[in-house]
Amino acid sequence: ANKLLVLVDGRAIYHPLFAGVFWDMQQLMLDDLDRIEVIRGPGATVWGANAVNGVINVVSRSARETQGGLVYGGGGDQPALLGGVRYGGQLGAQTFYRVFASYRADDDSPLAGGASARDSWEGRHGGFRVDHFSAADTRLTWQADTTNVRHDHDAFTADNFNTLVRWSRPFSAAAGVEVQAYYDRASRHEPARADTHSDTIDFTAQHMFGLGERHQIIWGGGYRYVTNRLAPS
Repeated sequence: ANKLLVLVDGRAIYHPLFAGVFWDMQQLMLDDLDRIEVIRGPGATVWGANAVNGVINVVSRSARETQGGLVYGGGGDQPALLGGVRYGGQLGAQTFYRVFASYRADDDSPLAGGASARDSWEGRHGGFRVDHFSAADTRLTWQADTTNVRHDHDAFTADNFNTLVRWSRPFSAAAGVEVQAYYDRASRHEPARADTHSDTIDFTAQHMFGLGERHQIIWGGGYRYVTNRLAPS
């Protein structure tokens, strides 16, 4: 049931060495999200590899929709502490940006017998996004973010950096073209287990058009290059 394709703004966060998603490295700021789409059932024909049992597609808001400043904070049992800051502005009449940073710390979870699970951890996340809008609602997006995770009791650390560029142009309500490329690097140091490093380069292009009054055709192609390195820790 955990074999899902999870996308964040079109970037697959499926990790090939784990055959799943490292959720501790996904620390998105909820105020910047537009929607989370959940598609049940096999969907590899439309969505690509790893969509075995379904797709979770996380889509963030454009920088034009997140102008001004935002600061938030909170705490409790789980998580013990969380906070973040975001600022959005303009670089020109049709170019918008936002920068953001967040922090989260989780305390030890209790076991059924009352003892500590010794699983406390903390994570940091930061990045930026730039959206440029030109004629005919053509959009060029460039975004990048980095995440660092540290577990307190076993010297476990994880790091991720990614950057994405996407160009899209609609021709009508039923037609358009989109080109996207991204680079993703994930590293994990797990004492007494392994050190893993994964680099991914991905390029996709698709074209959509209407066929008659009732049909719509989407066609395109993609290329993904992945290198994995695994060493004893």
